[in-house]
Amino acid sequence: MTPDEIRTIILGLTREQARGPDAHYDAELVAEDAESDYEAAYDQAFLNSEGNVEERKSQARLVTRELRDKAAIARAAHGRVKLKMKQLDSSLMAHMAVLKSVMAEGA
Repeated sequence: MTPDEIRTIILGLTREQARGPDAHYDAELVAEDAESDYEAAYDQAFLNSEGNVEERKSQARLVTRELRDKAAIARAAHGRVKLKMKQLDSSLMAHMAVLKSVMAEGA
């Protein structure tokens, strides 16, 4: 790889990395909203259910399973964004080290 090719890769990684904080914030909000929606629906379903505590819990879980799944998916998406940000950072650092090495060899 030439230094210019490595610089182009670094520039692309930097651009993608710059979008990370906004993507992280958005994913975190979506996850929190989904979790809040699930908890509110579960609590309401629990209060509206009849029977002993275990029966009420079971009924509430059945009624709110779709919202629970949406919350889990939103948490997973948030985790994916955090992982992607870490991967970008690692890749950027690796390419910077390669560039430094290539530049030192050419000097």
